[in-house]
Amino acid sequence: MPNQKLICPHCQQETPPKNSSLNDVRIQKHYRFKVDVLSSEQIKNDKIKWYCNDCMTSKKIIIANWKQQNTRGYLAFEWMPILYYVPRQICCKFCKTDFKFPAKAQQQWYEDYQILTDVSPKLCYPCRQKTRFIKSVNEELAPLLKVVKTNPNKAAFKRISELYLALGNTQKAAQYLARSKQF
Repeated sequence: MPNQKLICPHCQQETPPKNSSLNDVRIQKHYRFKVDVLSSEQIKNDKIKWYCNDCMTSKKIIIANWKQQNTRGYLAFEWMPILYYVPRQICCKFCKTDFKFPAKAQQQWYEDYQILTDVSPKLCYPCRQKTRFIKSVNEELAPLLKVVKTNPNKAAFKRISELYLALGNTQKAAQYLARSKQF
């Protein structure tokens, strides 16, 4: 196999095995192989993940440090570690648009933040920002609604009205604004 050229699964360029991640000792240890004994069928059938050195040096693909990953999945099942961080396209659960999950962000998620390796983001950045905003507004709104039940006052009703406006609920905002004018 030393003279054989392979096609990189990421950039689709022809490359000899010696100019690929197949020469990385960590990858060889994980898959338990040596490059000279590796058959081209094992590589072509996608049994072994690999990428060319050009993709690796340009930081499009990052070799993972799988010892830093949290591979213990739900119910304490062990999951396979991620060997490479490859840029992925993911469909947002809310707005249904595709968004990029870059290799560097994956490395941060799985190695720095220790997020389980079987988890990936479900929302695009604007939808994540929107849900965080809604959550923060609701966290401020809940105690105010309790306060107006026990101790109604103009400031609380006015603030509740503003929060409902921020959430886009004009009907409730108008109700609480009208109640604030009764004081």
